Amino acid sequence: MQDTSIYHIDYETKSTANLKLVGVYRYAEHPSTDILCMGFARNAEPVQIWTPDFPWPAELNEHIRQGFPIFAHNAQFERLITKNIAVTRYGCAPVALEQWFCTAAMAAAMALPRSLEGLGEALNLPIQKDMEGSRHMLKMTKPRKGQKVTQ
Repeated sequence: MQDTSIYHIDYETKSTANLKLVGVYRYAEHPSTDILCMGFARNAEPVQIWTPDFPWPAELNEHIRQGFPIFAHNAQFERLITKNIAVTRYGCAPVALEQWFCTAAMAAAMALPRSLEGLGEALNLPIQKDMEGSRHMLKMTKPRKGQKVTQ
């Protein structure tokens, strides 16, 4: 029997590059850009968290090597972070372009909101995007401005 599992992934990253100003390609290639953590889940199983302090998940690599799908909301970001950072620094197996599936694009194709927040609301999902958590994560991902040192 063929494995029909899918993985969903989501990165949280940090960088001195401003994603909105430089765009996703330059952001993913910037030397200061790094992964803070990755949430990943197989099918409807509970979400697991990976951080750079640990080895790359072997079960995710096996899934990738077998050519099975990877889903992400706004998958272009995850694809480029995987290619430029996860593969080169952390031991992720290379993911072929045809393995990527974008849930934001799927939503747009069905005339639904592309944003995760808007999509959850439109579909009246029991779990909604945590906007307070999102604000805290954004604070963590941007470098703080230097403070003047006084003697």
